Amino acid sequence: MGTGLVSGDNIQPDKEKNVTTKETETVKLSCSYSTNSEYVYLYWYRQYPNKEPQYLLLKGARSYSSDAQTSDDRFQSTTSRTSTELTITDSLLLLAAVLECSTQDSVNQPTRVQTASEHDVVTLHCTYSTSDQYPYLYWYQQKTNGFPVYMLHKLSTGSSSSEKEFEERFHADLNKSSSSVPLMIQDVCVSDSAVYYCALRPTVTGNTRTLYKNLIHNIASLQYIKHIRLPCL
Repeated sequence: MGTGLVSGDNIQPDKEKNVTTKETETVKLSCSYSTNSEYVYLYWYRQYPNKEPQYLLLKGARSYSSDAQTSDDRFQSTTSRTSTELTITDSLLLLAAVLECSTQDSVNQPTRVQTASEHDVVTLHCTYSTSDQYPYLYWYQQKTNGFPVYMLHKLSTGSSSSEKEFEERFHADLNKSSSSVPLMIQDVCVSDSAVYYCALRPTVTGNTRTLYKNLIHNIASLQYIKHIRLPCL
């Protein structure tokens, strides 16, 4: 969900997490959300096992309800003031499909696996490439059998925002000269074992509404911390 990333925004799936379908059937998935903002963008992603999330579409809600952008016409979405629904047609064919986005913007996490001991300071590296003079970089965390959780974002202007649970030990610095945004985890513990994603808001032109119509997130290959020795107290 995109609302300017206001603390307190929340989104969660409705009904069952697992959906069974037959070939050519239409599948509908839905999520409920809450936010104080009237300017809402809701995003859908798909993730194969051991792969990074793939962007599917965005759909505006509330004051932006007319805005929409999809990577494939077989994915469509509707929104209300409190929910979003994804409709997938030809569902079985889509399971084998690989969606590709062509863009000059990219991110890269050179290290695939990071090991650490309890109380270490761990740095996860991420570099980016973009023609945007004012890039936005994001970090997400995904626990085993979970979904990516927004942690924080950094702007080239120096401003930043973090979710409350990540404010104390998780920090990122955006360095434009080296085109990097490393994530530092202080006093690391076993519960920090997870996949960490670095994401970039791509270069777009036009006003804010046009920007979000053309937005596609680039998400780096997975990187995770494992082999953290000794449990945290």
